[in-house]
Amino acid sequence: MKAISVRNISKSFGKRLVFSNFSHDFPLEETTCIMGESGCGKTTLLKIVMGLEQADAGSVMMPEDLKLSAVFQEDRLISHYSAIGNCRLVSTKNKDEQIRRLLLDFGLSGSMDMQVKKLSGGMARRVTIARCLSAGGDVYIMDEPFKGLDSDTKKQVMSIVRQKTEGKTLILVTHDQDEADFMGGNMLKLNPPALDI
Repeated sequence: MKAISVRNISKSFGKRLVFSNFSHDFPLEETTCIMGESGCGKTTLLKIVMGLEQADAGSVMMPEDLKLSAVFQEDRLISHYSAIGNCRLVSTKNKDEQIRRLLLDFGLSGSMDMQVKKLSGGMARRVTIARCLSAGGDVYIMDEPFKGLDSDTKKQVMSIVRQKTEGKTLILVTHDQDEADFMGGNMLKLNPPALDI
């Protein structure tokens, strides 16, 4: 199997239909950017792929033993831990030196030992992305990872993400066409409701 295959999924929340008989293949070792209006099911699709949300019908098939690492819309950091402490929690291979180098690349040289609750929103977002990359894995799933970053910082962070996920599977949700163009790869555009796309 050379893809994460979403097959004939349907999903509703109450009377609101999100997906009806939706299928898509996410090629392994490639980047796929998902775009679409708010409410069209982008985050729901990611959650179904990760097994955090159950589809009402249909299935998701992927090779066994794939390790997934994620950036959610919310930072989900442990607020009283430092930036390096948050990354250390999920890192099985990266040593502190490698984590510090990654945080340094993200422009957090003076903040990596501070409690993340003392960081700005943009700094916390960078820690969230660094934590995802520190965890490693075969598949990186990122939901609006670059939101809240100023333009210069965003370019820097996107470059690092693109470099670190090269040769891996990256599934990334964005509202920004420029972000999608920069990250490259395949494009999946969802429309509400996503009927038989």
